Amino acid sequence: MVCNPRQRIDQLLRMRWSHRGANAPGFTLLELLVVMMIFTILSSLALPVFLNQVVRARQTKALNAVGVMNRAQHSFFYEHSNFATSIAELGFGHLNTDGTYQYQVQSSGQSTIILAIPTDPNLRGYAGLAYLSRDSQGNTILSSLLCEGDLGDAPSPVLVSQGNQITTSGCNRL
Repeated sequence: MVCNPRQRIDQLLRMRWSHRGANAPGFTLLELLVVMMIFTILSSLALPVFLNQVVRARQTKALNAVGVMNRAQHSFFYEHSNFATSIAELGFGHLNTDGTYQYQVQSSGQSTIILAIPTDPNLRGYAGLAYLSRDSQGNTILSSLLCEGDLGDAPSPVLVSQGNQITTSGCNRL
């Protein structure tokens, strides 16, 4: 008996799906487990790399913020003849809402230190130092530098004056 092609396709499909054997569609439990194991292994390799990039990005953000605030201290000094005494006075109070770093200013007459203190012990701390010095002709020079601290701690740079030379201690310069 000859049937139309549509009926023949429906009949073949019913026969194909009615058998549950080696040709049945779908995955076996073993195949699913192998795929899950491969996914787990790849995830365990990629996760540390990803987390390291997050730490580096946070540290870079803090370092950039300290550098920008150091330059802002220069501008503030040129306008007011003294250094700003707070982050808010510099216009960067919003940075302390992040929660990753706590930013502070420590000013003392001829110098100021901007600290980026990490709240996470896996992050490095940073300090920016802006200070006044004199050259050999007695001209005032406004200088600055950036320091990197250890994990979980901000550096504490100290200016040491030796005649016309000013050096720092407690600072791993960047």
